[in-house]
Amino acid sequence: MLLEHVNIRALIDKISTSENIDIALMHELAFLLEKHVRKEERIIFPMIEKALPEHVLQKMAPYLHE
Repeated sequence: MLLEHVNIRALIDKISTSENIDIALMHELAFLLEKHVRKEERIIFPMIEKALPEHVLQKMAPYLHE
């Protein structure tokens, strides 16, 4: 997951610093973001919810909703 974050940030940086609009890079970014978000929704968040007690999740809520 962390490597995916690094790759997404690098691609965003590449797109934002480019002098030309590169549609292929934007499509790649869209694909990576969608894949990453779906993995978080379907795998990572359920694992976290299963691993942590409800009172811990409640205590963390303000930090996750900023």
